Amino acid sequence: MHRYPSQLIRPSTLALSLLLVLQIAATGTPPAKVASDSLWLAGYGRSLAGETISYHSSHPRANSALIVRADASSAAMEWETAAVPDSLDSSRVVFVWLAGMATGKGSHSFKMFVDGREAFTLTTSAEASPSNREFFGPDGSSLIFQTALIDQFQELFGTMRLTLPASTCKPGKPLTIRIQGPSAGSPDWIMAFQHRLQERTEVEAEQALTRQAGALYQLVHLEVEHLGPQAEAEVSASGASTLKARVEPGFNSYSLPIKAVAAPTVVNLSLRFGGNPAATIPLELKPVARRELYLLPHSHNDIGYSDLQVNVEKDQWRYLEEGMALAKKTANYPPEARFKWNVEVLWPVESYLAQASESQRRDFVDAVKNGWVGLEGFLGDELTGLCPPEELVQLTECGRRLARQYGLPPIITAMISDVPGASWSIVPALALAGVKYFSSGPNYVPFLPDRGDRIGFTLKS
Repeated sequence: MHRYPSQLIRPSTLALSLLLVLQIAATGTPPAKVASDSLWLAGYGRSLAGETISYHSSHPRANSALIVRADASSAAMEWETAAVPDSLDSSRVVFVWLAGMATGKGSHSFKMFVDGREAFTLTTSAEASPSNREFFGPDGSSLIFQTALIDQFQELFGTMRLTLPASTCKPGKPLTIRIQGPSAGSPDWIMAFQHRLQERTEVEAEQALTRQAGALYQLVHLEVEHLGPQAEAEVSASGASTLKARVEPGFNSYSLPIKAVAAPTVVNLSLRFGGNPAATIPLELKPVARRELYLLPHSHNDIGYSDLQVNVEKDQWRYLEEGMALAKKTANYPPEARFKWNVEVLWPVESYLAQASESQRRDFVDAVKNGWVGLEGFLGDELTGLCPPEELVQLTECGRRLARQYGLPPIITAMISDVPGASWSIVPALALAGVKYFSSGPNYVPFLPDRGDRIGFTLKS
């Protein structure tokens, strides 16, 4: 990955920002300062007080945050911004930092203090909502939270933008920002991520191909960390279509397709802003290593965890029927585009066949024989470390019985999902049952800071 870091700067447009980034990389000295109505600075510089937490944000590399909760009146978080320049000739100063706000935990009021004075009352949303949050002060100041990511819990992540009259800022000094939580006995929260934003462009050629109009293209991934106002940008390269994008304050990510190369090739990425040339970034493209990827559509059986057992069972029956219908519908598609449903464990198949009509059972048998439905060898997702040897052998008995009863092909695959791994003793048990392939899908949860807490150090290098 090619990185182009810069000092904190005051851009009037993204063109100036990225041009400065590239000029510093090339010459080591920034160009002359350009006057602007607003000075943009990093809203986070260093932490002073408060609870810290590892958590995801709208930036893939910002995963450590200060957090304040609405559970006790003494709870607070405090940090310093970047320092204001000694020479200040702008009418306003804008401080930007990465932030997060909870939703759906009741509407609670948090007090924000700037250099010791109460500046804003921040209220969280009573209901899950993607709306931006705006707060205004009596002196013309404003605080705007702009949502960039809504996670699986419907919590909001993005940038917090504090705009102050320049007269309220001390030249050569950072601001001190403190957010105080209410004593509401609630898990409601606000986060400030410990990541100092700066102008940075990162470019990486991904090992991926895409087909467009019959031609193969490689994907070039661009990440822009922007500390400035919203701007329009264009990126293009030889053999590529032009990417037109809006760049927001904070983190931005884009993909640009470039015609696939057969040998290492240097391409020049041209950046334009407002129709004007801004910079050129050289990038070496290497041929993409060709790999075959297989997608395995299936549904995990969480019995009693996601719903009551009887409801999970009926859901699994419905998934099976919908999977068979999709497979039949796509049977005449090209081989790589045909749908196939995979049954993770045989518990729902056994109960489905027990209550199915004769025609439903016939449809199921035909679907398996046609390759529309794949059957896995285990009756359920077991904690194999708790099973004695005989029980491990019996885990595959249901599959062998179904094959005998309905004249199905032998089941040679098995999978365990969500359960944290499998004991080595499962290997000889599967071999005795004629199962050749085993898929293990332990609790890998990429959106959590520890990537899931039940697989030990499997993912640690």
